[in-house]
Amino acid sequence: MSDPVVFRVLRPYQNLEEFLEAEAHWLQRKTMLVFGGPDLAPDTVVRFGIDLASGESVIRAEGRVIEYVGPMGETPGALKIRFKRYGASTKSVLDRAEEYRAAAERRKAEDGTLGVMELDLELPSPELGSSPEVNSVPLNPIPEPPHRLSGVHQRVRVEVQAPDNRDELLEKLRQRATARSPVGVSNVPPGKAL
Repeated sequence: MSDPVVFRVLRPYQNLEEFLEAEAHWLQRKTMLVFGGPDLAPDTVVRFGIDLASGESVIRAEGRVIEYVGPMGETPGALKIRFKRYGASTKSVLDRAEEYRAAAERRKAEDGTLGVMELDLELPSPELGSSPEVNSVPLNPIPEPPHRLSGVHQRVRVEVQAPDNRDELLEKLRQRATARSPVGVSNVPPGKAL
C-alpha cells in the first residue's frame, strides 16, 4: 500500500457554526465533499484536514477518494472522500452536521419550502490565502442539493401522529396475532394460507 497523500484545506469561515451552515449537507457519516482540495484520482488514500480562517481545525481524517467532482460555474471542484478513520473531535463535528441537516429539514417542512435551497452567492475575500500544503483558493461553494452529485438522497423526516382510534387498531392487530399463533394455526384447514 502506498503512502497516503496528505493535505489541508482552509475554508473561509470564522467558526464551526458558519462552516456547518454552509457545508453541513456535504458532511455525512461515511463520506464528505472536500472543496478546494487537490484533484486526485479515485482510490487514492488520503490523510487530510479542514481548517477555518479563524485557525480552528474542524476535520482531521483518513480516507479514500471516491471521485473528483470538477468545478461547476462558481462552485469549486471537490473531492468526494469515503472516511476510513477519524477521531473523536471529527466525529463530534459530523454529529453536529447531522443535527444541523435534520433541523434544516424540519424548518423547511414547517415553512413548506421543501424546494430549492437558498444559495449564498457571496465569495470570501482573496486575502485569506490557502494553506501551504494545497495550492487552492478557499472559496465559499455554492451548494447544490446533495442529490445532484450522488445517487444518495436526504430523507425528509415527518412526524406522524397516532390515529384517533389507535387503541382499537392495536386490539385488532393483537387479535389477528393471537389467531395466527400456533394455537390458532391448528384450526386452519389444510391447504389454506394464513
